[in-house]
Amino acid sequence: MLISLLHPCFPGSEETDALPSWPPDRGYSWEGWWTTGSDGVRGHVGAWHRTLATYLNAILGAGLQLREVIEPPAPTPRQLILRCARDDSA
Repeated sequence: MLISLLHPCFPGSEETDALPSWPPDRGYSWEGWWTTGSDGVRGHVGAWHRTLATYLNAILGAGLQLREVIEPPAPTPRQLILRCARDDSA
């Protein structure tokens, strides 16, 4: 099983042209739905921010084993890909 998502750990910046993963005024630890208020996708559609711990704990709580973590090369990672497998020993 592969899970691919926008990387939750990095704020956007003008240098990388990356969208922020969380509302700058609320910080990384805040979780919830938000919009940028801009004309872009996150301004119109919005996004849910979750911390990396929330994603990993959900995977483990579902009885999956984390097999590989992939961050495609970029100055600031934009994607996070998690390869998981069912833990059949439980």
